Amino acid sequence: MLEKRKISILKIILSVITWLVISFFGFICFLEFDFFEDFWELNYLFFIIFNISLLLFFVFWNLYKLKYNFLLLLIIPVIYYIFGGTLLGKHLYERYINSIPRMTEEIIGMGENYLLSLDERSTFIIKDNFPMLDGATAFYPLYGAFLLTVYQPEKYINFFYGDNRAIYLSRTAGAYDKLLERKADLIFCFEPSSLQREQFIEKGLNLKLVPIGIEAFIFFVNKKNKVNNLTVENIRGIYSGQIKNWKNAGGSYMSIRPFQRPDNSGSQTIMKTIMGDVPLLTPKGEYVSDIMSKIFVDVASYKNFNNAIGYSFLYFSTEMVENDQIKLLSVNDIFPSRETIKDGTYPFLHNIYAIFIDDEKKNPNVEPFIEWILSEQGRKLTLKVGYMPLNLPE
Repeated sequence: MLEKRKISILKIILSVITWLVISFFGFICFLEFDFFEDFWELNYLFFIIFNISLLLFFVFWNLYKLKYNFLLLLIIPVIYYIFGGTLLGKHLYERYINSIPRMTEEIIGMGENYLLSLDERSTFIIKDNFPMLDGATAFYPLYGAFLLTVYQPEKYINFFYGDNRAIYLSRTAGAYDKLLERKADLIFCFEPSSLQREQFIEKGLNLKLVPIGIEAFIFFVNKKNKVNNLTVENIRGIYSGQIKNWKNAGGSYMSIRPFQRPDNSGSQTIMKTIMGDVPLLTPKGEYVSDIMSKIFVDVASYKNFNNAIGYSFLYFSTEMVENDQIKLLSVNDIFPSRETIKDGTYPFLHNIYAIFIDDEKKNPNVEPFIEWILSEQGRKLTLKVGYMPLNLPE
């Protein structure tokens, strides 16, 4: 009798410990369980039912006289773990993928080993008083190549590291901030946002934008998405919230997850110009990709869904990001390419600017440097890097 009691007590203790361990893991799955994303009360309800059914199973398991039909109570925990565990595994896999270095913000660490230069000696050389350069992530290969070609001090200086550095990669918002604070002499970005323009006006600074090239603003989706083309009206409808399902844009019946970039980033500023007078949808927090490379990862594999859409630039998406899980979309049946940039047929073409503050404090080498960028050699290097100059070199 005493032996049976000991067995019963051990069985109860084992049941409680097992229930706590399984419930803890179940809670982790619950945090990742996204099937009812838009109806969280259903997710909570399912989690409560899961725990009650699991608890009842262990209660009945300790009652010897009951038959084993109570095993049916395990159906709900099993279903929960199949789906929740799958999503948790997907989440851990995505975390691993995101931890792998990509050729994005990390490229500055590669310095001159990554950058291209002319095959001939530059006709314009800067030997001292080097302008401090900064700019958008997508343009780092371009302005880095300019620096590597033109900055040639008599004694070798590493411009990419330490106190002597002359190049930064602060991304668009950071580059405009550095220019405003006089910590950069020349930045390479798309046009500033209205807020960024106002900041220079408030300080009485004359911001000068010199177009040096042309780039395509592109849209992309998960490669499993059946949609290959969108009209300009489709894009405005999706990003205003008027089109919420892919079936209304030529795709399958599934909701649309439109990812955006933060305000004052180059791509977000251009997106607002594309929307025109149509109000841009206010995104959920998780639908804003803080850095350019992240929007590709989000669209490719956000929580195991394949219904997302995002935007970026052609060079960045084809040369600086290695992600075979996305596909670029045609717009009005015109695919973004160097050819459609060259002939001007792609709908969303935007100038790349060399930008500086035009006053007596500007670095004296800034304007001669820009003149060289617009010269035959500068245009040839722009084309070699992979961008389209304003006019093709002869």
